[in-house]
Amino acid sequence: MPIDDVKSNIDSEMIAADMQVKKAMDLVKEKAVITDKQPEAEAEKTEA
Repeated sequence: MPIDDVKSNIDSEMIAADMQVKKAMDLVKEKAVITDKQPEAEAEKTEA
């Protein structure tokens, strides 16, 4: 498929929205602080 056909089939607004979501996810990953697991969460996990 020629590149011009591909470009015409892709909506630029969809690409812009995807880029915004990706940047937001990268920001969340960058700012995330990993903490120790809560003892309650571990207890629930072993019970299940």
